[in-house]
Amino acid sequence: MTYFRVCTFFVLLFIIEAKPMAERIGPCPGLPLESYECFQRLYDTYVEVANMTDIIARNWAITLWYQDISHSFQKLLHTAPDSTPNLPSVGIWPSVAVWASNAVGFSIRQQPVPELWSYIIRDLPQWMQDILDKMSFKLITLLFKEIFAHTATALGAGNVFVFREIALGYVQYGLTFCNQTVKPDDSKMSEFIDKYVCLNGQCDFARGLWALFRAHFPVSESTTFSERDQLLLAQGMYVGLAEQTHLQPFINASLPGFTTHWCDWWPNPNRTQCDDLVNAVITKILVHIFIGSHRLLADHDIPENIHNGSSFSPYLANLTVPETRNFLLQVLNSTTLHLNHTAATDWNSLAQRVRFVAPLFWVFQDHEDLNCFPFSIEQEYLIRTNQSAKMDPDSWVQICDKDCCADNGRWNGSN
Repeated sequence: MTYFRVCTFFVLLFIIEAKPMAERIGPCPGLPLESYECFQRLYDTYVEVANMTDIIARNWAITLWYQDISHSFQKLLHTAPDSTPNLPSVGIWPSVAVWASNAVGFSIRQQPVPELWSYIIRDLPQWMQDILDKMSFKLITLLFKEIFAHTATALGAGNVFVFREIALGYVQYGLTFCNQTVKPDDSKMSEFIDKYVCLNGQCDFARGLWALFRAHFPVSESTTFSERDQLLLAQGMYVGLAEQTHLQPFINASLPGFTTHWCDWWPNPNRTQCDDLVNAVITKILVHIFIGSHRLLADHDIPENIHNGSSFSPYLANLTVPETRNFLLQVLNSTTLHLNHTAATDWNSLAQRVRFVAPLFWVFQDHEDLNCFPFSIEQEYLIRTNQSAKMDPDSWVQICDKDCCADNGRWNGSN
């Protein structure tokens, strides 16, 4: 009888653990996401995550934290899916950082994305394809493993460095300004910038948070939704520039250093050709990003016509705010705004990365897929309860790598 009871207990336990959860448990159950108490919880979680040492578990937690604070800010700014009828939801820098951190996680876990090899081969110069065709699959597999092993540490370090440097500014902004019902004096924002961002506000991160402040507290009551969204776009692009600048040494460490080892066997004395080949392949392996149902490759232009046949929502189609328009013109090195030539074929180049990242914000900042969940209900629960080790690639908890909107649904503005 005792044996029967023990067996019954474990069967029931298995059923309970295996049964899908009915709903998500957010970061602040029972609290408004835009409340001071919720931002305080996000700050406490930030401290815990920033001090984690397991790079894989930390990446899961960073990605989920970006999602959580994105939702809190959308509620605070009244840009959530349920804030204003007939208006698109509008994200901020962490809303895009969710998907960037999620993509980095594949490399940190040394987990190849299915079908990625076909994407790597596609559009390579013919001479590169000819070389790869002559390589045995075993050698290609070995190359993949060496690339991932080399890059995992550097990318993990970059992932947490950006989190520590930038995420803190956002959560402290929430704590400082979430209870303000009227526009505070600019001096309060200046003090905030000096304390949490950089002295005298002379940095791109500060410029981004000033744009956030002006979107949050418009100077004029006649400020339109389009002008607000353009300020939020400036926020995302400025902080994206700060992010990419911070990441430069980590990208340098992750991309080139090991090519010397592989090029030792290069049959041609022209080693530059070998470096070009390996770096092109590595860029294609590492630099891809999923945003909801969209897969973006950095060496391709930002896609057009994804807003129901248009490239932009009506609120960002015509950029009239000078700092937003001028920023894009500068990074595109153009006199007109467009999505042509936005690809980054050399991820080591800061200018090329920003040329890709800035228009990515322009297109996706108010796209509905930005609020799709990267994780399932069960995955979120495992991350929040420090059980993300169960999310290994061979687990029943499968990670979405194609269409996260279809797999996991979209946030509708609820807690």
